[in-house]
Amino acid sequence: DGKFEKGVDLGLQDFKDMIDRVFYAITQEQRYYLNGALLGLKNRQIELVSTDGHRLSYTKKAQDGLKLDKDISVIVAKKTLNEIRKFEDETIAFDLDENNLFFKAGPRTLISRIIESKFPNYQAVIPKDNPGRLVISREELANAIRRVSLLSAERSKGIKFTIEKNRMRLFSSNPEIGEARDRLAVDYKGQDLEIGFNAQYLLDFLTAVGSERVVFEIKDENSAVLLKPEAEEGITNIYVLMPMKI
Repeated sequence: DGKFEKGVDLGLQDFKDMIDRVFYAITQEQRYYLNGALLGLKNRQIELVSTDGHRLSYTKKAQDGLKLDKDISVIVAKKTLNEIRKFEDETIAFDLDENNLFFKAGPRTLISRIIESKFPNYQAVIPKDNPGRLVISREELANAIRRVSLLSAERSKGIKFTIEKNRMRLFSSNPEIGEARDRLAVDYKGQDLEIGFNAQYLLDFLTAVGSERVVFEIKDENSAVLLKPEAEEGITNIYVLMPMKI
């Protein structure tokens, strides 16, 4: 049983909010390390990271009361994170031993086996110097993607984005049904380009964050794009997405 002697108590609502921002990028597949999210606990900071090989979601939050003898880094199973989302209390206590993780909120204690595997080096995946910067209304973009993706190929969910100085055009086509187009005003500094994305992967991010506007940092049509909320209180969220050929 977890003794909960480390004194690791996290704000439960904050932790659930962080889980929501990484949950959709956790896959269920044979690579065990991708079947969960990486939980990192450091002095005064908590991190969660997930990836399915096509995208990566990273979130961190300051935890002023968190003081540790040494950093903790463990992979928490997707099923465990989903159970924590159902917890109701002010705080959640955390402990671990060699094999198990322990989470306690109110009368409920959840015991979960540690996923014994090495998580990918996610820091190497996060683009550091993408020169193009696009800022757009989160809600307008999400609505346009929903409209245009109705005619995208069912399997790939691909949408083509044509990005120019002050506007973005969205395009999808399905040989059996037809084509869909839309355009949006954007604030963009960078080279004109055409780039393809999986519509659902974009919507996952856009519906999980709370900011009014989101930022895309873009290098070119073949390189990973970094997305983040333009401004959010108290929480950092970075989403890295690989483009797709359309």
